[in-house]
Amino acid sequence: MGILVHPDQEVHPAVRWAIVEGLLRVVADHGSGAPWLLARPLERALTEVRTRHLDLIFLTRLSSEPATSVVLRAQGRRFLDELDDLPELLVPSAVMIAKDRTGALRVQGARPGERGQSRPVWLEEGMAAFISDDPRLLEEVFSPRSGHLDRDAWQLIKTIPAGTWLHTQAGRSPRVRALVDDPAPSPSENECTEAGAGATSS
Repeated sequence: MGILVHPDQEVHPAVRWAIVEGLLRVVADHGSGAPWLLARPLERALTEVRTRHLDLIFLTRLSSEPATSVVLRAQGRRFLDELDDLPELLVPSAVMIAKDRTGALRVQGARPGERGQSRPVWLEEGMAAFISDDPRLLEEVFSPRSGHLDRDAWQLIKTIPAGTWLHTQAGRSPRVRALVDDPAPSPSENECTEAGAGATSS
């Protein structure tokens, strides 16, 4: 695919350059006005779900039935650590991104046991994390050849392992957290191809 998750801070110079050059478009903003989700211009295979307390992004298109199930289950959830059971409603390869009202973020990749699926990757700069589902996008935006990022930081790109999620908060170092329960794939899961009721596609 090709998305970039940006922390709630001033836009990174490399990201600002990518927006100006047309490499990225802003999909959603933090409350502060800074972008929190960006995507390649032609990227449309994502679904947005908003509840009272959380903004959720799924890197897959949801048909009506799973979209409704996600919305119903997400309603009433207030905190990022209450979302461990949502991915069981999705195709196994789906990436889930969640943001709470404080700007804290959760990024979780494909479920354990899924082979051949790319894992989300992230780059830490200070106490900020820049996260993508595509290592090539990080390379394109943050390449040291562009002068936006020092070479030592470039060598520290990390992968979010299966069975874990990345938790970022302003003023705190990013940390990888284990799932409380790794949900087993549901035998009734279907390949999702269309955006459905209760969710919107961007």
